Amino acid sequence: MSFRDIKQAVISVGGKGTRLKGITGEIPKPLYPIAELSCLERNFINFKCFGISKVSLLTSYNIKLFESKKEYFSKKYNITLDLYQEEIPLGECGGLWNIKEHLDEDFLFLGGDLIWDVDIFRANEFHKQNAATVTLFTHITSHPFDSDLIIESQSKEVQKFLCKPHNDNNYINSVYLGNAGMSIINRNLLEQKSPPKKTISLFQYLAQIEKDNKLRIFSYNTTEFIKDIGTPDRFKKTEDLLFKNKIKDFSYKNKQKALFLDRDGTLIKCQNGKYILNKNEIKYKNDVIKYIKSIINDYTLCIIVTNQPQISMGLVDYEKVSEINGKIINDLYAFGIKIDLFTLCPHHPHAGFEGEISFLKTYCFCRKPEPGLLIAEAYRRNIDLGNSLLIGDSNSDQIAAKKAGCNFLNVSEICSIK
Repeated sequence: MSFRDIKQAVISVGGKGTRLKGITGEIPKPLYPIAELSCLERNFINFKCFGISKVSLLTSYNIKLFESKKEYFSKKYNITLDLYQEEIPLGECGGLWNIKEHLDEDFLFLGGDLIWDVDIFRANEFHKQNAATVTLFTHITSHPFDSDLIIESQSKEVQKFLCKPHNDNNYINSVYLGNAGMSIINRNLLEQKSPPKKTISLFQYLAQIEKDNKLRIFSYNTTEFIKDIGTPDRFKKTEDLLFKNKIKDFSYKNKQKALFLDRDGTLIKCQNGKYILNKNEIKYKNDVIKYIKSIINDYTLCIIVTNQPQISMGLVDYEKVSEINGKIINDLYAFGIKIDLFTLCPHHPHAGFEGEISFLKTYCFCRKPEPGLLIAEAYRRNIDLGNSLLIGDSNSDQIAAKKAGCNFLNVSEICSIK
């Protein structure tokens, strides 16, 4: 079996779409045209690109309209299309347990009101390499206070689920990864765990079940386009992007142009030989922020790449660094700069100090001036390094960029750029 082999998708289409009824009327959201094609048909077009030929619809509302389209879609897209009606609505994911005997070992699962353009091959490779039970597609959210959120470990395993509504807004201001509404699920989840007892989403279900060593839930943070059209505002904004043919630009099927940003000394002030250990120590370099804002639309994604040797020194743990980065991401979004992800090196080559984390005291390929952080993201996200830019403040940044074949700009030059 190839990493690329995923042949089945399950779409939850049972919702009534109450918030969108002013636009859709009595037509279910998945069947209502947006930029001339329904969400459901756009799914079939996407599936064809990745060899997904079996599709199951979980329905509970207005099933006759879906049945009336079954033969048409099956023939047009050469797919096996099955409909499963829930006598009593079982929520987004509850119906999966009723059809588990018909499911492949791994299958794509998504809501019926999503517009997306994601390289499923790459996502499934991540899923397989991590031997994941569930791979949740996640993305940087611009509205963490009313989003379902996750906190991931450095290995990208989900450490914590944060379901909306949130009580501690100060804490949420340092969390940045939201649930995107798509996932790849291994059938073992359905065999090992009981179905939900009430109508809840897959995200809520995963947050509630007892985690064990066999249950591996990972976060696949993608900058590709995934958007639900469940409100009039989101519907209209997404429709506008579809008419402008902009969504495909962000898919990892196409080469990406990245803006890489060093953190300490570049985005935020930091004295030589000092380390940022607390989010209250963050002070931004306003001239750099202003310049980044002026060029960011020339790139399809923006990534913080940072050495954080204080982790190996035992001065701060990964969770605290992630919290600091989360605050930076949310603050910069308020400034008009969307950071898509951060990646860091926790290593340091010089060992023998009190309190250090010994296994992190090593020479590595990810610590700048080595190019590992840049090359890894280029592989994961199909980035054209020769057409990308790293902004940094040190010789290490410049050497890393050169080794990776990436363009470089020193922050000291920014003030002279008109």
